[in-house]
Amino acid sequence: MKRILYSISATAALLLSATAAYAHVHLVSSTPVANATVAAPARLTLSFSDTIVPAFSGFDLINSAGTAIAIRTSVSEDRKSISGVPAQQLAAGRYTINWRIAAGDGHRMTGSFAFTVR
Repeated sequence: MKRILYSISATAALLLSATAAYAHVHLVSSTPVANATVAAPARLTLSFSDTIVPAFSGFDLINSAGTAIAIRTSVSEDRKSISGVPAQQLAAGRYTINWRIAAGDGHRMTGSFAFTVR
């Protein structure tokens, strides 16, 4: 009987930990997409798999010289996307977006991707 209870407990623990790991919010799409070559975008958008906490979420836009580009960001009404409008038209070159978000469950995630303006 003890062996059965231990097996049930172990199985439950594994299932719960797998569910918690799967629950992390992740980047599902972006405009522009990673590694794309595009005309200078007027708006940058990052969409996530679940809701984010606006006060602790955002992104930076960095040019190839390592300089941050001023950008005004906002979070969508459903709190699943962050959009940013650069203060000026982006010149030709490679850019990196460094994003950081806080999920509704308290987990924080970061990531980055690059794109090129022709």
